[in-house]
Amino acid sequence: MVLRLPSDLSGVSSLSWVSDAQVFPPRGFAWFEEHSVGNGDTFGLYWPIGMEDRDPLVGELVHDEFSIVPAFSGLAAFLRLTSGLDEVEHADWPSIEDDPHSPHARFAAAREAAARGDVHAASAFLRHAIERLPEYTAALGLLSAQCLRLGDHDDACRFAVRAVRSPPSFARGIDLKKTWAWLSRQAKGPSSLADDPVWLSRSALAAPPSGGAKHNDVYVALADAVEGYLERGEIGASLSLWQAYGEFMSGETVSFRERYGFTGAAYREKQRSLEGRLPAGSRDFTSTSSAT
Repeated sequence: MVLRLPSDLSGVSSLSWVSDAQVFPPRGFAWFEEHSVGNGDTFGLYWPIGMEDRDPLVGELVHDEFSIVPAFSGLAAFLRLTSGLDEVEHADWPSIEDDPHSPHARFAAAREAAARGDVHAASAFLRHAIERLPEYTAALGLLSAQCLRLGDHDDACRFAVRAVRSPPSFARGIDLKKTWAWLSRQAKGPSSLADDPVWLSRSALAAPPSGGAKHNDVYVALADAVEGYLERGEIGASLSLWQAYGEFMSGETVSFRERYGFTGAAYREKQRSLEGRLPAGSRDFTSTSSAT
């Protein structure tokens, strides 16, 4: 099985996607030319992990931040909200009034609600956002903080674990270091996390790797957690964390990657192996798309 293409795909140009030599953007993201302003940022389709048989979101790749903003709930919303714009005009990210199911719009609305003290509303927006995009790192981190404000320590732990195992490319809008640091200090958590690989390794995950060191044991803990989720049959969690691992490793020097035996070929081979165990199968595209 391959990624499901939306029925209104004719509304955009042919798709391009990441080559096997790259880690970012993640597999499952395919960009098109419409409303690209020529600075390297571009819009594209993105299929959340585990939702390969559903219509994709439309996100914007922000190239200088190595991030993806999950701006539109789908291609239909993107085409509707950009109707009348010239192809070279940038498409503004929608508000929640424009696109109620947009993960980013819900995240932005949650931040506004949290700022005015409406924690319940903020939490509701964020829970809806992660229903559409389960690996939405920024929403997971902010939701963990809102749960803590509400006195729900167990859910705060659960969402922090999910934030740690989600790709940093979806973390735009929060300080991921705070989420990692908080989780690493927790002495107790819910029974549902008792055997969770990230939870068990939390003390070794005090901060996301950021380069500049000769060695970093965080990578050992992350790699072990990838295998731990795989052994538990949690393929989506394993694949999400493997994407995060690759993105972090991409920020390291060549000599660092060599010390840890990281190569693009081996990374991609493992990624495809994990994808093959997803319920909907591969995150590959159909022959009607064109690769770059």
